[in-house]
Amino acid sequence: MTALRAALAQSMDRATIELGAGDPTVTPSVAVLPPKPTTFETQSPAMPTMFDLYIRGDDCFAMRRGDDAEIALEGVRCRPAV
Repeated sequence: MTALRAALAQSMDRATIELGAGDPTVTPSVAVLPPKPTTFETQSPAMPTMFDLYIRGDDCFAMRRGDDAEIALEGVRCRPAV
C-alpha cells in the first residue's frame, strides 16, 4: 500500500495523499481524496481523483480517469481481479 500511495502522490505532485474508501486489493480502482480545506475555508468543491488499476504483462499500472495519464507502479504487486 505504501508503494501505491508513493507512486500516486508523485504523479499528483503532492507530498502525501489519503486514499478514499475501498480496498484496492479487492477492487481495480482507487480514489485519492483532495487536500483538506485550510483554516480559512469552510467548504471545498474539490472531488476525489479516481485511478483504475491494471496489469500489462508483468507490470502494474494506474490510469487517472479524465486525462488517461498512465502511471507505472514500480514496487506494487498487482494480481488479476478474478
